[in-house]
Amino acid sequence: MILGLEYALACGVEMFLYVEQDVLVYGDAIIKKTQSALRHKDLVFGAGSFVDIQQSFVAANKKGIRRFLSALHSINYSDKQIAPEHKFMFAASRFLPSQILRLAEFREAARVRRTALLLYSTICSLSKNYEVLPFGYGRERPINFNDDVFYFQHGTEEEVAKYRQLAGF
Repeated sequence: MILGLEYALACGVEMFLYVEQDVLVYGDAIIKKTQSALRHKDLVFGAGSFVDIQQSFVAANKKGIRRFLSALHSINYSDKQIAPEHKFMFAASRFLPSQILRLAEFREAARVRRTALLLYSTICSLSKNYEVLPFGYGRERPINFNDDVFYFQHGTEEEVAKYRQLAGF
């Protein structure tokens, strides 16, 4: 995704749209609704349950790409230390307090690290510089297959069969 963002920036695109390989999308208005959400903020993520966001469907405008990449590159921790979803949420907030992120270095102090990440997640959600997609579902369930637009991932056989029928496959 980072390489895609860098490439999009180098090509001068107006909007970057990232859809993970295990995501199914539905609806003619999905791009229009995503662009509409980008009018309010520079980044748009799917809603999440583990953290505030999911990174399976992400959109950014040119200004959002620059800010997001700059902040993301300033997080000097591996994905083992800080989960990618947390990194994305942190990079999409209005500020990035390195003092809280430094607590991630204390691997043996898992409780301290979890508390720091929870605190920072709360701060980020209050200072977020991103919108949540105006449609579902990502990993959230149940999926309403009557919605005019939606996306989902990790579909069961039954969900994929319903999707295929709806999409005319």
